[in-house]
Amino acid sequence: MHEPSPLERASWVAGIVAAAIALLALLQNIPDERAGPRSAVASSGSTPEPSQVTSSITSAPTQTPREVTKYLVDEDYVAGQAYWDDNRVVEMGGRTFAHSIIFPIQDTPTWLEYNLQGRCTTFDVTLTMSDRTSDISNTALAEIWVDGVLRKSVNVSFGSLEDVSISVVGTSRIRLASVRNKDLTGRYALAFADARVSCPA
Repeated sequence: MHEPSPLERASWVAGIVAAAIALLALLQNIPDERAGPRSAVASSGSTPEPSQVTSSITSAPTQTPREVTKYLVDEDYVAGQAYWDDNRVVEMGGRTFAHSIIFPIQDTPTWLEYNLQGRCTTFDVTLTMSDRTSDISNTALAEIWVDGVLRKSVNVSFGSLEDVSISVVGTSRIRLASVRNKDLTGRYALAFADARVSCPA
């Protein structure tokens, strides 16, 4: 058998090394099917930074709860001692109030009480003497009580218009009262003109 010479051995080794290099290069050029989808996902977009997510949340507009107006003359009173005028319209100072509570004043205080159920926020009213008052020199005392506490007391004269606004947040009852002045003469009536509360819808 022919013994290979050192030159031949070197030639064989060189050939084996060249073949190995060629095979390695071939394997590197074969695409990795598992890596493909991951690369596509990565290239489709970047993950938003936490600051961007926070910014999109905090920039959402704040919605204010919608409120409705309830005129007390249209509501059922829960307690009272009063004889009131069935005509709910008052005209005074060029203004017309179509939802008014009118108390013809008697010798004893007259009042009506309404349930708020802790849901309403504001009570608004215009205090005036009714245009059906016979003696325009008379005055009357209007009182507004909330949960048994006197919140407003106004001496009302004919022709005057006193706008009143009271917070009633978290309260249960509101009472409207008229008190007869000692020096009154003739027929007169105290008007809680457009007495109303604002409550969430």
